[in-house]
Amino acid sequence: FDECTLYSDVCNGRGQLCVDPDAQVSGNWVCKCPPGADGSPVVGDVTNCTYSGACANSDCDLRGQICIETSKGAQCACTPPYTGVSGTTVATCKLDECILHGDRCRVFGQNCVDPDTAVSDNWECRCPSPSAGVGVMQRAFCVFSAECATNAKTCTDAGQMCVDPDANTYNDWQCVCPDGMIGRPTTLAPADCSYDECLVHGFVCTSVGQICSDPVTTLQSLNDWGCTCAGSLKSATFNTGGPAVCDYLGDCKTQSAICTGAGQACLDSSTVADGTWDCTCVYPSVGDQATMTPAQCTVDECSLYGQVCAESGQLCSDGPSLGDWTCDCVSPATGQGQQAPAVCGFEGECQGNSTVCTANGQTCVDPSSAKDDWMCVCVPPYTGKATLRNATTCVLDECDIYGKICTDVGQTCLD
Repeated sequence: FDECTLYSDVCNGRGQLCVDPDAQVSGNWVCKCPPGADGSPVVGDVTNCTYSGACANSDCDLRGQICIETSKGAQCACTPPYTGVSGTTVATCKLDECILHGDRCRVFGQNCVDPDTAVSDNWECRCPSPSAGVGVMQRAFCVFSAECATNAKTCTDAGQMCVDPDANTYNDWQCVCPDGMIGRPTTLAPADCSYDECLVHGFVCTSVGQICSDPVTTLQSLNDWGCTCAGSLKSATFNTGGPAVCDYLGDCKTQSAICTGAGQACLDSSTVADGTWDCTCVYPSVGDQATMTPAQCTVDECSLYGQVCAESGQLCSDGPSLGDWTCDCVSPATGQGQQAPAVCGFEGECQGNSTVCTANGQTCVDPSSAKDDWMCVCVPPYTGKATLRNATTCVLDECDIYGKICTDVGQTCLD
């Protein structure tokens, strides 16, 4: 049990980060100073953090925010897991409470939704469509239909959702991974789902220019995610459950806060010459690095969440705002899922045979009114030859997705 789901407000109230170093041990949570501030953590209480430089006289912490040093001086920024816009005197912040409480829904195969991130204590566990049920700040009691009415327990006992894609077809019900987990839907049995905690907590790292990693991606291994420093470093430090303390080289020893305050890393191309440092985007952000000022970075959320859609044979689309990515059914099928796989409406013979394809991360196409000519087709960026009445073999060149990470720094991507 991650005690920070209960006590994070204690730390956030002073602009600090809550860390539970061992979820199996009770009463060992601490408040950790944000990057740019120093202080020795105290178990079960706020830490006495001190800033230096432009942030030395800041009162951001009294507002529950952190101070970042920018090229324009000190600014207040939101304390993770809060997000928002920084300001000279105060930041405008909001909290998606599902970041803290989503696991309490996910273990029952339900989705967590925060209907208003400006309001506290209103998160909900919602049953997957087409089942019905909502639990406010607790597990929902779901009413399933069709074959899921009698088979849902097989899925929910595994922390998954039951979906019956066609009420007129016998034995086509599936177990589907809930939001935040990745895996292909499985017919008549639990799916093989992985849970990369960085999909939920990664912004804690990226907001300070660090990289998130989760060494074991199962529901049985929670709270082992952590942040690793990026940029010009003496060593790549990893810290479980929150930002690491980074030991920079060259100009980045004194200038890194300008970059990390913008969620970027500091890179010094020559540690023996002055004025050679740059701010560079950190994955999943991309953009050209900028000399002695924050870079212009953008995030394609499909680079993070695209596999959630691909595992169900669907396409990922990302709009202009954070948190607006969708899974879209491949035409001529119709349907869209908000931050989750869609329930697709298929045509012709695909109405009764689509699960053969979607269970393998492919889509079903019925090209004509002729009998038995439906086929499974690979969904981009996967490629392969369509196969009649059976799943096909699809391959992926990962450089088609991630190649820009290499080319942005003048390197070649190989898969």
